[in-house]
Amino acid sequence: IGVNTAVSVNNTQGGTVDFTGGTVDALINTLTLAQRADTNNNGAYSGILSMSRGTIDATSVILGKTLTATSGGSATTGTINVSGGTFTAGSILMAQNLSGGRTGLVGNLNVSGTGAVTVAGDVTTGDVQGTGTVAANVTVSGGTLTVGGNLGEGAGGASVTSVLTVSGGTLDMTHGSIAVDTVNFTSGTLKNVASFSAGTSGGLNV
Repeated sequence: IGVNTAVSVNNTQGGTVDFTGGTVDALINTLTLAQRADTNNNGAYSGILSMSRGTIDATSVILGKTLTATSGGSATTGTINVSGGTFTAGSILMAQNLSGGRTGLVGNLNVSGTGAVTVAGDVTTGDVQGTGTVAANVTVSGGTLTVGGNLGEGAGGASVTSVLTVSGGTLDMTHGSIAVDTVNFTSGTLKNVASFSAGTSGGLNV
């Protein structure tokens, strides 16, 4: 959704798939939202998937990815909104930058309402293999997010900005670890956390 392979023009591109008016039943191998592979495109990219009923089962999920762009700061944003139904994934990789210098890459995972998201493995909140910067935001305001692995950053260190917000619902880490820059915990339930760390630039806000 909102994916290109080799476009070098300054156009805004994107896609939106909205199932909130009905019910979805989908079995997917790799689900990719917002991917750009270009050399000089400064147009914004986006990919958005929303659901409120039904089931989506994906082997792997990628929320925001840059492949070959060498520079530029226009946004590339991949977002999943689960306000109901069941979303299951083997792993979720958010904001992966494989390019050499592009900024403005963002991955968003939003769980609200009665949504139930289960990730068998890791939720990776930002990964920089090139020289750009990325941001990843996991927000639980309702429903349940269950993580079978860990929730934390990949490579990139200071090039990654990661935020976890729990303002309702339940985040169940099933004894996995949380390692992000900022955790905002205002209401809801956070349970079964093996270990926790947050960066000095953000920290834990209760």
